[in-house]
Amino acid sequence: MPRKPTTYQFDLFSSPQEGKTPQLPHWQALPEGTRLALTRLAGRTETIAATSLVELRHRLAETVAQIDELVDHSGEDDEESPHPPRPE
Repeated sequence: MPRKPTTYQFDLFSSPQEGKTPQLPHWQALPEGTRLALTRLAGRTETIAATSLVELRHRLAETVAQIDELVDHSGEDDEESPHPPRPE
C-alpha cells in the first residue's frame, strides 16, 4: 500500500475563513534539524536585509553629496544665486 504523504504545501494566500489551510506545527514539534535550518535561514535573511539597507543608505549619501556638489557649483558664475543658502 502506498504511503500517505505527511508534508503539506502551505497556501500563504488563502483566506483564513476558507478553512482549507492545515494548522502550522508548533516550533517545539518540529524536528531539531528543521528548527536549526530555519534558524540559520532566518539569520541569513536578516543579514541580507541589513546589508541591503546599509548599501542603500550609502548610495543615498553618495547621491545627496553629488547633488550638493552640483548645487554648490551651479551659482559660481552668477553674482546672486537663485537658491537661498543652505543651513549647515
